Amino acid sequence: MDANKKIKKAYEAILAGDFERAIDCFEQAIAEEPLEAAHYYKLAITCSRSGKLGKALNAAEAASRLAPSHEGYTQLIAHIEAMQLMEQANDLLAHRIAEQGKPPTIDLVMELLEKAVRLDPLSAEAFLFLSAAYEEAGRRAMALRTVREALRLNPKLVEAKRILARLSYIDDSLH
Repeated sequence: MDANKKIKKAYEAILAGDFERAIDCFEQAIAEEPLEAAHYYKLAITCSRSGKLGKALNAAEAASRLAPSHEGYTQLIAHIEAMQLMEQANDLLAHRIAEQGKPPTIDLVMELLEKAVRLDPLSAEAFLFLSAAYEEAGRRAMALRTVREALRLNPKLVEAKRILARLSYIDDSLH
């Protein structure tokens, strides 16, 4: 089977919700045409959507190496790196909650999330997560600014609306 047929099979698998099979098909297409950057890009997108961020980053970097002038590949690398930073921040917060009494890690969480929004300034989720971290750290003005940015990027974020309402209420009660 040629690479185009494998790509078609990958898309069929995605539509069926079978990301593992899609990943396998993209990898087969890459084996057929290892110098085709678009195949790596498609693999990277599929891996990132299925939570395989390390594999996604490797594929995105391969696409970028093969087509260094393709801006979309570079942007995908930044997006995946931002997702990895959000995952690390989430893990730190989960560990912090599980290990109460340990030194606070909120500064590290904020640092990771600030880097995530620099890498992917279109990620509403990164801004939302950063807003929650700022709020936890008592940095209400920064929390308000970042939650507003999250809503500007994605007006449908329900959690962002809740944070904005809570912060606005607190802000109004302080004045």
